[in-house]
Amino acid sequence: MWDVDSGKLAYKPFAGHDSNVTAVSIGALHGRPIAVSASEDETLWVWDLDAGAPLGRLEGHRDFVTAVALGHLGGRPIAVSGSHDKTVRVRDLDNGAPLGMNCSRRYMFWPKTSTRDFRLCGQGRRER
Repeated sequence: MWDVDSGKLAYKPFAGHDSNVTAVSIGALHGRPIAVSASEDETLWVWDLDAGAPLGRLEGHRDFVTAVALGHLGGRPIAVSGSHDKTVRVRDLDNGAPLGMNCSRRYMFWPKTSTRDFRLCGQGRRER
């Protein structure tokens, strides 16, 4: 990850995924800067940017994870991920637990837009 203003490397590269990284979202978890990365290895990794270390690995998708966004839901820090397995999953970032039911469609999910407070979440779709 690079510093946008200086163009210099801000953090050393993180290693953990077993395949290509497809999406990254940056935010904060209890005041600590974090990144959550999504991958073709069907996982999400939560990274502590200051420590340069993983905070956890989130599993559950059954195909490439192509989108990830961070926010809060009911005061809880969450990650929302979309996958080629045609599901959207919501995870509590404090403990990695799934929240609610997973949303499933007959379409693959592609990253588009979301609101800052996560009352709404947008998606793109491509029929197969």
